[in-house]
Amino acid sequence: MDEPQRYKSDDYAKEVQRFIFPIYYKDSLGNIHFSSTMTFVTYENQYFCLLAYHSLPKGQKNIDGLGYFVTEGDFIELENDVTSYDICQEHDMVTCLLKEKYTDKNFFQLDVESVKQESVSWAGFPQKKAVTQYHRSKDLKQEIEQSLSSKEDGIPFSSIANFLIANGELKLTSKTIVSVGIENKNVTYRNEGFKKQAYSFRGMSGGAIFVRSISRDPATIENNFVGIGLSYRKNTLEGVSKSKVTDVIKGLLQKR
Repeated sequence: MDEPQRYKSDDYAKEVQRFIFPIYYKDSLGNIHFSSTMTFVTYENQYFCLLAYHSLPKGQKNIDGLGYFVTEGDFIELENDVTSYDICQEHDMVTCLLKEKYTDKNFFQLDVESVKQESVSWAGFPQKKAVTQYHRSKDLKQEIEQSLSSKEDGIPFSSIANFLIANGELKLTSKTIVSVGIENKNVTYRNEGFKKQAYSFRGMSGGAIFVRSISRDPATIENNFVGIGLSYRKNTLEGVSKSKVTDVIKGLLQKR
């Protein structure tokens, strides 16, 4: 695979990145594989992370083995952070209620009404820009620490996975689904310039869809959640809408 490239973030992009995080999976042999993207949301002062159901190993009905890396190089299993969760195969979504808020992350507000606007963005971690596997035979902690050793504005910068913001136009949003038109050819990236063929969106499943700020104002992001993206085919992104995410979260809270 290509070496991950550092994304020289501006303030807007830095804030976007804090609403999402790369998720990995540890197999039965101890190897760790890149999985997809998770998105952070909040509702009624409770905090949640959202994932794509299809990012789970085939046939798995729980979140065992899913986790993420911290700056000390440790792999933290997601179940340690979660009070309860809901797996919805029908809508390809996993919703986890967190024990407490991640203090270094941003959370989309579901309690407020989003601005009505057709221009939206999808943020996630493409597999092409991530380290896809850590083998159990290597010193994982040392290897991961090395990729977290550099800093951007004094903050540890991870080269484990680099994120992408793809812009598009909202085609449909309903009580259940969201659909966005996104071109994936002849794209000009903010730092990498023009590419005839854009990065594959594989790995961005579970990433946030939100109203795009033309002025790139970071303060506008948290109140403008639209949904999560799940699949991309023929220049169209399909996902779960904010309305459905909220309904699933309400159901999860009622089960407590």
